[in-house]
Amino acid sequence: MAKIVQEFEKEINQPEPSINLARAALLISNAINLRVDVAASLAKLDAMAQTVRREAEDGATAEEKFAVLNDYFFEQQQFSGNRADYYNPHNSFLNHVLVTKIGLPITLSVIYLEIGWRLELPVAGIGLPGHFVVAFDAADDVIYVDPFNDGQLLTEDDCMDIAQVPEDDRIPFRRDYLKPMTKKAILYRMLLNLKHVYVTHQEWDRAHRVADLLVALRPGELNQLRDRGLIAYRLDRLQDAVFDIQQYLLQNPNASDADWLTSHLESLRAKLLRLN
Repeated sequence: MAKIVQEFEKEINQPEPSINLARAALLISNAINLRVDVAASLAKLDAMAQTVRREAEDGATAEEKFAVLNDYFFEQQQFSGNRADYYNPHNSFLNHVLVTKIGLPITLSVIYLEIGWRLELPVAGIGLPGHFVVAFDAADDVIYVDPFNDGQLLTEDDCMDIAQVPEDDRIPFRRDYLKPMTKKAILYRMLLNLKHVYVTHQEWDRAHRVADLLVALRPGELNQLRDRGLIAYRLDRLQDAVFDIQQYLLQNPNASDADWLTSHLESLRAKLLRLN
């Protein structure tokens, strides 16, 4: 696991244009499942992009290649959302979705983006509240694609309707939610989805692996450090729990939960002393 986290850190600590989003997402899968063939999945994305490239006419415009990609992705390959089992963690694993062709909005979007980028299309990930779509910057307007709903094409107003944005809030919504997400932000959202699933089902070992990646991705986000410590406590990894909670309190002494965590930390230390 430590080696995978190091690989993940190496990937994400590059300048934004150099980050391989697919590889980083596959490393998330590897951290949880430990037996993912990252190279094979990347090769599959390369092959899919090559198929679309062959199907597009020589000298095709970006709009024409966009149409060919949509036909290939949604009609030929039939990628779609997993409505029947939405919260299954497998929906968040890129390697799994490449095989089953069903997944979450964000995982399907990452696959779509990776093929689009290989075709040099102007596509970007858009993180709506509660949903994820892809933006295609066409010559005369931006078109939004919903990979979860069979490639439905959306307008800006459609996106706001999906997010249930009141009329008065639509200007800040355009600014805050319709701008392209960075690759790191996409990975963060993927990890939060997995964390929610594993904590909800009290799968503490997997939750801790996700927490390791969240801390690596955003080391300055102290809530993730605190949560990793609390998850370590659930696993009876007391030294790890003490370290993370202690670091959280040192860096955030005025936190609203500081008193509760300080009391908790004292009991953890006492338990460690009894074990020693």
